[in-house]
Amino acid sequence: MNGVDIDGLIRLAYEAASGQRRWEEFAGRLAAAIHYDWVMICHEDRQRPQRSISAAYNVQPSWLERYTDCFQHDNPYHDFVAQLDPPAGEVLLLDDTRLEARVAQSSFYREYMRPQEMSLKDNIYVAVLNDSLTRSALVLQRRLGNDGPTEPALELCRILMPHLQTALQIHRKLRELESAHSGLRAAVGRAPHGIALLDAAGHVLVLNRRASDSLDARDGLAVEGGDLRALEPDAPVLQRAIARATSGSRGEGEGSTTVLHLRRPSKRRPYELLLCPLDEEDSLEPGLRPAAVVFITDPDNDKPLSTAEALRETYGLTRRESQVALGVLRGETIQEIADALELGRETVKTHLAGVYGKTGCRGQAELVRRLLLGVGALQSPLVAQ
Repeated sequence: MNGVDIDGLIRLAYEAASGQRRWEEFAGRLAAAIHYDWVMICHEDRQRPQRSISAAYNVQPSWLERYTDCFQHDNPYHDFVAQLDPPAGEVLLLDDTRLEARVAQSSFYREYMRPQEMSLKDNIYVAVLNDSLTRSALVLQRRLGNDGPTEPALELCRILMPHLQTALQIHRKLRELESAHSGLRAAVGRAPHGIALLDAAGHVLVLNRRASDSLDARDGLAVEGGDLRALEPDAPVLQRAIARATSGSRGEGEGSTTVLHLRRPSKRRPYELLLCPLDEEDSLEPGLRPAAVVFITDPDNDKPLSTAEALRETYGLTRRESQVALGVLRGETIQEIADALELGRETVKTHLAGVYGKTGCRGQAELVRRLLLGVGALQSPLVAQ
């Protein structure tokens, strides 16, 4: 292994655990160290099943697309490895003459390998991970005419193996967490109230769309320097409430819940805030862990929590019934709804009776409650953005 920067390759593998592009750099450095022309990091989802290449050195993007579209399920090497099912940690030199003959007769060779001048010999399969969910491997291939010793490449792969296994496990876990975080953000985005998550120091970690809309207006409430701020004279009141809600995460006793009404320069009705501590135990550092949640309600928000389309899909309302239901949700009187829709009062009452029957409500108060808390509110594109 003379001249190979093994420590540098190990360091790069761990750096790649948190960055996809670094895997491509690792593949290139490994290829240069062992005098191979192509290095690919491949994954197989055992539950679908689906195969993919997450990083590749020296493979043109058009060929990667062609592989994904045409050959991920028509590759003799995959069938061969699947039969062997090598355990994690195994490094294989694919020098089986029967395998080479089978590959040479396949469309995979004729249409994918041969046009790229990939050799049938000296291919190496490195089984990095192999569990009930995923099989992850490094595949190393040479160009036709690039003949050379394979033992140094095999030895280097064995040396790197434990580090590759750890790095890929970390990478997979981070991807799982990113996926869960993305899903939670999308779910929080559909909430009918503004939501802000704060850390132990009161800094804003996450805002959903409704909270962002309220804060962007800077009408008595805003984010300044990463902190949730109210305008004077309510600024100290909000800061004390935040301090109380986050005190548990700072080890200063139990956090407490507070309800606030914050005045607005526009003279619109005050914001209604509910500040609640989040005291779940976990190992995250205080600056990374949500310590409190702030629910923000704007009583004068004119963006509907439901749309006519959502109400039709949820409750089977007609177009007119949906429009009448939204008028009730906005707090309009029968006459105001009639004027807005250019209908008679009795016609509006007839439509409203239809709404009651389809939603199972007995009056306007119960209807408003149903529309605010029902799944129709969660379908609004204004909330989901």
